[in-house]
Amino acid sequence: MASKFITIMRYLGEFSGTALLVALHCLGCADGSDILKVQYGLVVMIIVHCFGFVSGGHANPCITLACYMMRYISFKMALIYMLAQFLGALTGFFLLTAMLPSDAISKDLCLVKSNGGLSWDQAFVIELVLTTTLIFGWCALWDARNSSYLDSVSLRIGLLVAACSLAGGQWTGATMNPAIVLVPAAYHGKHDDTPIFMASQFSAGIFAPVLWKLLFSPRSFFNSKPC
Repeated sequence: MASKFITIMRYLGEFSGTALLVALHCLGCADGSDILKVQYGLVVMIIVHCFGFVSGGHANPCITLACYMMRYISFKMALIYMLAQFLGALTGFFLLTAMLPSDAISKDLCLVKSNGGLSWDQAFVIELVLTTTLIFGWCALWDARNSSYLDSVSLRIGLLVAACSLAGGQWTGATMNPAIVLVPAAYHGKHDDTPIFMASQFSAGIFAPVLWKLLFSPRSFFNSKPC
């Protein structure tokens, strides 16, 4: 019974965190200014602070995939997290549409697309590098050797997201989050760049933790077990 309650609590944590992430981040998109890149990091900081102790505060399927690849959560829990995240993103976006006037929504609000001068492979690599950088930050957070340095974790993750967003936002949007890519694209019916970004981000979710395990972790990649 206690285990079932914890699972539900974690689900609600990821659902709520992702819903708020999409609603608050995309609310800033309505302005369209460069401050959005910093605002994205600040919103992530809030989500990690509020829900980090509940579910880990992933609010991102790529982070959950990386957590599974690192063997810190089970396959079943990873699926539960991802379901919560995509449903949360959908809920958050529809909450956004209820808060804003229709003319703001009709302008491709929060639609993630690459700079027109990029080829598809360039966009793929940029988003891969940005998402890998983000996941490295989470891998460092999860590493037992870092257990004495977990103060201000939410601030650190938020600054990491802001830095990546400032670096690549003008090229790919630098969402580093498939939930933020998929839901607005589905709403607006525009999917030109969606497969590229999602493939790149999920590839980073596999590549980054494997690289971390092989190069930076003293534990064997194959001996660690899910919690």
